[in-house]
Amino acid sequence: MSKLKENIDRDMLLERLTRDVISRLRPRAEIMDDHKIGPIGGMLIMSLSTLPPVSLNDVATFMARDKSQITRLVQELLKRGLLQLQNLETDKRVKLVSLTPTGKKAAGKLAAAWRDVKDEVLEPLSDRQRTQFFDLLEVIYPTAPEASDKNPIAFKRRGA
Repeated sequence: MSKLKENIDRDMLLERLTRDVISRLRPRAEIMDDHKIGPIGGMLIMSLSTLPPVSLNDVATFMARDKSQITRLVQELLKRGLLQLQNLETDKRVKLVSLTPTGKKAAGKLAAAWRDVKDEVLEPLSDRQRTQFFDLLEVIYPTAPEASDKNPIAFKRRGA
């Protein structure tokens, strides 16, 4: 196989994985989306479930979305009782967003759906291969406790 064809085939595998995960999540999301939060709302809920209270700017950066889009979404999810805001103790102008108990319950449902999809997608892999797969993902997306230039997805909590 030529190097070019091999690269194209591997690019398509990543695209196929993404499409497969999305197609498996979609019917589950429609069934359990009691609050009608939609895909971006689900991403926000899942993101916040793994983070300490964070600023809207941090959420927009984390989700690679425009701050105004995140602000509108947060306002909608506040109305539905899924999110709460609090002031940053060291700077009252900064609002931190986090999940309410209802939001945490919604995040639990979403996490269960993700686990089911993950198990389905990775079913052909042995335990050893799954470990290797996640070890490689950890190289790409480290779960370090603080943000850095190499790891822009992690957060450093403001004021901490």
